[in-house]
Amino acid sequence: MRRPGQLVDVPTLTVTVAAQRCRDWAWAAALDTVLGVQGVKRGQKYWISKLHGGELCDDDFNRFEDLPRLIEGEYAREDGSKVRVSAGYTIGAPTNVDNLIVSLQHGRPLILFWKAHAYVLAGMVYDEYVAPSGQRIFEVREMKLRDPYLSGGKQFLTFVKGTDDANDINGLMQVTVTPADQQPWQR
Repeated sequence: MRRPGQLVDVPTLTVTVAAQRCRDWAWAAALDTVLGVQGVKRGQKYWISKLHGGELCDDDFNRFEDLPRLIEGEYAREDGSKVRVSAGYTIGAPTNVDNLIVSLQHGRPLILFWKAHAYVLAGMVYDEYVAPSGQRIFEVREMKLRDPYLSGGKQFLTFVKGTDDANDINGLMQVTVTPADQQPWQR
């Protein structure tokens, strides 16, 4: 059975606008957005300072695979509770769509690097195929993105399979926040 045109999104997402128009600041703004939704507020200047040791504008920034190690760790929320931030980076276009759907269903946007620019992945349109055995296969048709360089209605853009080139996708970063006292096997 085929269920075409399924939609999953984070509808009320407010995306942080990059303080500077540089690749590294686009990532920091996207990260600030993704973490803010999960209750961790550090601000993009914090992440840029942690990345560079100061507020540098690096428009040649492309070391995306190094970012998870930079952000992983324990942090305090505004209410004083401790949380653990974990992150994973996958090179190239996403192949395990299941994780993307689940993350978006739970209101957790992701960061997509497309043409070396960070975007917030806030939704997807996909086709679902269900085999008689119950096994499900998902195929992405569109990825709904938000550009941290822009504000308001100008932020919205869509990556369309077949129109846009999947080879232009540098990778995807998924960031998850859990209570610090929770064991990894309990997630």
